[in-house]
Amino acid sequence: MAKEFFKNLPDTTTPLIATRLNGLLDGEEPMGNLVVDSIRSKNMLNIETMFPASTGGSGTDIETSNSIVITSRTKNSISFTTSANWQGVACNYIEVEPSTQYILSFQNSAGASQSYSKIVCYDSTKTMLQDFSQTGNLAHTITTPANTRYIRVVIEKISSTSTAIILSNIQLEKGSTATSYSSYQELNNQEVYSTTEIKIGKWIDGKPLYRKVIIWSETNYIQQNTVLSLAHGISNLNEVIKCNGMVKWSNKFMPMTTHYTNQQNEIAINTIDNNNINFTSYNENWGATRIVFILEYTKTTD
Repeated sequence: MAKEFFKNLPDTTTPLIATRLNGLLDGEEPMGNLVVDSIRSKNMLNIETMFPASTGGSGTDIETSNSIVITSRTKNSISFTTSANWQGVACNYIEVEPSTQYILSFQNSAGASQSYSKIVCYDSTKTMLQDFSQTGNLAHTITTPANTRYIRVVIEKISSTSTAIILSNIQLEKGSTATSYSSYQELNNQEVYSTTEIKIGKWIDGKPLYRKVIIWSETNYIQQNTVLSLAHGISNLNEVIKCNGMVKWSNKFMPMTTHYTNQQNEIAINTIDNNNINFTSYNENWGATRIVFILEYTKTTD
């Protein structure tokens, strides 16, 4: 029933998501970072997440830059100054479809002649596949390579300047023709899960609340009566609000329990400390086992 529902979702309202959910229901491996660019308006680029960046010539990836100062940012524009040539701002990884046309369009207060844009394509492991660069235009069309999963975009000012450059109406969309600008939007009623830490709201004390997915994938047997530790990679952990664990063994899915000693066929979460999730296998040798942990927590730095 659920699968049929997702198959019938229109692509215009849920680009890429119907396809991904069908795959997950069929047992496909989940992506490591299905983050905020999953369900969105036609504009796939979130200007609020852009960061100072630069890139070299053909075949080079995007790097962060210390030569840029972002002076202001709104939902529709970003401005910066730069002390070096060929510097600008870039976006985070955006999930796209392979062998598909996309067009980047934007406005630059310095004019088209001072505009350089580059679109870099990556596979599912975020390994760079190919880059496409263009100078002197405010629109840039590409066709993604066959095994593309993500792209990133950088827009640069060709010459250094102490006068703030304003980039506005930045839009990345599917197709080969730029349409009227629409700001990036997410559907706020969607749950978001990622192996990268994301902010999901506020806890009762006003601190930001974070969520992270941590995955244990073990091809060897897990021995009985064994205490195991999995690094969660969370810095400045303050308080764990929630921890869920789901075990996949053979063709069965089993929610992890709390600590019940000597229960057969059980893996239980014991403790979570500043570095690890600690759990125990009781009275049973397990075969190839996959465990997905979902942590929600606050941090000492907030």
